[in-house]
Amino acid sequence: MYWLIGGSGSMNYGDELIVRGWMSYLSRNENVKNIRIETNSKVSSERFHEEGVESAKEYGTAIVFDDFLYGLCGSVAGLSFWEQFVRGVEFFDKGGVDIYGEENFDFIDSVRAIHLHGGGYFNDIFPWHGFILGFTMSLAKREGIPAMATGIGLMPMGKPSREQREKFVSLMDCFSVFELRDVESFRLVKSLSGGKGNVVNGFDDNFMLKREDLFSCDGHGGANLVLSFIEHDICRMSRSYLKRLSEYAREFDRVVFWECYPWQDENVIEFMRSHISDLEVVCSRDWVYARGRLSQNDRVIVSRFHPHFCAARVGVSGVYNIKGRYYDVKHGSIVALGSGFGKGSLSRLVRPEKRQGVLCLYDEELASMKRKIVDIGVQDFSLR
Repeated sequence: MYWLIGGSGSMNYGDELIVRGWMSYLSRNENVKNIRIETNSKVSSERFHEEGVESAKEYGTAIVFDDFLYGLCGSVAGLSFWEQFVRGVEFFDKGGVDIYGEENFDFIDSVRAIHLHGGGYFNDIFPWHGFILGFTMSLAKREGIPAMATGIGLMPMGKPSREQREKFVSLMDCFSVFELRDVESFRLVKSLSGGKGNVVNGFDDNFMLKREDLFSCDGHGGANLVLSFIEHDICRMSRSYLKRLSEYAREFDRVVFWECYPWQDENVIEFMRSHISDLEVVCSRDWVYARGRLSQNDRVIVSRFHPHFCAARVGVSGVYNIKGRYYDVKHGSIVALGSGFGKGSLSRLVRPEKRQGVLCLYDEELASMKRKIVDIGVQDFSLR
């Protein structure tokens, strides 16, 4: 069994897009017949990815979702990321299997590969995820199970203590590849790894999908304004910004809200509709399964990371807004790859200029490099 572990399950566009990409890629590998995807919510994932699971069956691959590991990491609160990491490392030695029920760990006997997939879920914002990192590294080392990590983002992240770092270094050689999606995360892991684990300054996991799999996209469609904001953006939008945005919206055939996080975006959508009455919403599931549409005539204004990334991949022009270290690093990683998006502000409207960017022009080469990193990671996996 191939054990795929990540931060999906909340119906967040970026996380679920990454899961869709791995489901598609792995199901086409003739050596992969059974995949278990660890997620925040088993039920939500099953509903969201019903289409992807059915597609995998066509290739003879069975996919199941589970949230057992996330139940474990959330069962102890109040610890820092690195404290949770140590808790995961010591889980087996301190009788964790007996405490939580030996029968719940029977599936581990069938695990032939451990894969921590990408996203920004390993950091101080989600400290309980440190348990997942420590648990899987310890398991891989104890049982000799091949492991890799791809497209990981770690910022913001505090430095571990000397003892915590030593535990991290002692387990790093379990990874055939440990790929980071931004240079800040790469530098951190490289400095902590002690030269172990084949640490790579690589790419986000959305590159596992080709850009034609991201959207229905054409060069001759109408001009649409596509928006994607975060809830805390609301209080940052000045009156003049909202006034100019509503005026700008009238220049387009349609105004579309790019839903990324359904339960978080409800308030944002309601707020934006009070200023743009004819706002349309395309849900995150439709974007993930390429039922959303973008045109070269569209303009995009976003705060969210993956809408910026994916729109830039297909060469649609836009503006991104940031606040805080978490999103600064994430958007910075796309800018470093040659995104054509300009930097915006929520106090003064910056209109997107028509600019394709280098990322779009070299997308195929970047996606190819991503696949080569993955190929190195899986070459020694015994997947049957």
